[in-house]
Amino acid sequence: MLMAEIHGHVVREAEGSEDYLTSTVFGHLRYLPPDVFWEDFFSKAKGLPVSGMEKTLSHAACEAGANFSRYSHL
Repeated sequence: MLMAEIHGHVVREAEGSEDYLTSTVFGHLRYLPPDVFWEDFFSKAKGLPVSGMEKTLSHAACEAGANFSRYSHL
């Protein structure tokens, strides 16, 4: 949303809403190198238990071949 606002597309009804603020934060996070933030972030995000085991999103991504610390940009 902030990127849209910067380019002149303002939605006054969205100001102060949680979605607007969340969009602003995550819009800026894309500029951080993956090894600085995303590994820690995804290590705290947990999924539903499968076969009695709960995995973090980081662990599930690593099992699928996506290791955030080896990427230089998103």
